[in-house]
Amino acid sequence: MDDWDGFGQRLTGTGTTTFTNVRVEADEVFFDTDTDKDNSPYNIVPQLFLTAINAGIIRSVLRDAKTLIHTRPRTFYHSTAERAADDPLLQQTVGQIAANAFAAEAIVLQAADALDRFNLAQAQGEESETAAALEASLSAAKAKLIVDDLALRSATLLFEVGGASTTKQSYNFDRHWRNARTLASHNPSHFKARAIGNYEINGTPLPTKGFF
Repeated sequence: MDDWDGFGQRLTGTGTTTFTNVRVEADEVFFDTDTDKDNSPYNIVPQLFLTAINAGIIRSVLRDAKTLIHTRPRTFYHSTAERAADDPLLQQTVGQIAANAFAAEAIVLQAADALDRFNLAQAQGEESETAAALEASLSAAKAKLIVDDLALRSATLLFEVGGASTTKQSYNFDRHWRNARTLASHNPSHFKARAIGNYEINGTPLPTKGFF
């Protein structure tokens, strides 16, 4: 049912799902009490997945920014260049978006490496499994704080490339900011930052499950 009422994340299919007369086998049923299904004290994968989507949004912003510059018939009247592609300020703006995309992707991959180390520790039954889980959760939390911020900044920079004309609904450029903001809101950053700071200062482990 298409009853998702958020201003972003419109294409995720988020909303009410009703199943009628659907056959479910016994081995396909998972309960929250099934401790053997997931022994991780943290909920790392979904959190990192959302962060990876925001990293992808920055890449889409970069694509749209470059396309916009190459298709603009003119640039700002007070520009130092006749073509948008030659405008040093627009080049700087696109360069910043490109750097944001690079940094976001690198950060997500770094957090994914920590998750891989945790999965390996689980498979080998190492005594360091708990430490590896904490490292992976911390990495995902830190990645979220930075990547979400870069996504929102990059989505705003896109409008610096094209000016007021880029606010036309036909461009739909505002979808990047709306989607990034909605995804980031699923997992409030200030709670993440406080928990990370509490760990760094006092050694307090991150909260289990939930948003970590």
